[in-house]
Amino acid sequence: REHFLLAVLVGHLDRHDLALKPALGGRARGPAPGILERLRQVPVVHRRDRVFHLLRESGADVIALQEVLPNQRQDLEQSLPAYRWLGRGRDFGGGGEQCTIGVSPHLRLIDEGLFWLCDTPRLEGTIGWDACLPRICCWVVVGSPNGDSDKTAAIANSHFDHLGANAREKSAELLASMFPDKSSVLVGDFNCTPRSKPIRHLSRNFRDVLELSEAPTYHEFGRLTQGPRIDYVMVGSEVAVREAGIVDESKPYCSDHFAIQAELEFE
Repeated sequence: REHFLLAVLVGHLDRHDLALKPALGGRARGPAPGILERLRQVPVVHRRDRVFHLLRESGADVIALQEVLPNQRQDLEQSLPAYRWLGRGRDFGGGGEQCTIGVSPHLRLIDEGLFWLCDTPRLEGTIGWDACLPRICCWVVVGSPNGDSDKTAAIANSHFDHLGANAREKSAELLASMFPDKSSVLVGDFNCTPRSKPIRHLSRNFRDVLELSEAPTYHEFGRLTQGPRIDYVMVGSEVAVREAGIVDESKPYCSDHFAIQAELEFE
């Protein structure tokens, strides 16, 4: 039986994680009340180094990140050069936040692309439905590095809107329609809880590697002691989950979200 193993790490970069100088002004969404003072108490460079340490130690073949700014993308490319970093910004022309995917040299990159979460997915910069911002999905197709298996896997990394309920539902429907293959993997910050309508829709054809656990992934740098579960790795029916869990961290946190790591087998 042909198969290959894939370790996936899904994490959420906050705009303060990797930047050498915090840029708090001129953004669509600033830090939540109380967060600014906490950020000032933890050196940004220290947080950046912790992020790189977490990514290196994960041993992941695929790293999927959300809210990656252009300067953070440069830091990733410089500090983790073995990975091939893919994706571009959500704004027209390729600027703004990215849903970046890093593919290790242990895998063969077959294809990659990007689309917007809206009724016209190929029209860049489009804001879909009742979303407040353009939202995107970055995807890759990977295979075994030596070509000794014909099996491939599509991995889609997305970040659903945080305000538009209809946009989240439509985004889930779009992702399910764009990745019908049973060996597909959907990952990212979906901004909705396991019992929500978008996750119920995705669960028709995909299985949550955390079995719809309510264990929190969003914590606002520790401000929330029991935050919501809004981050996911969801796999098709031909993907076996060998191991999965939320990455345990101690303060100072790498991000305002906990990462999810999963070891997957494509049969």
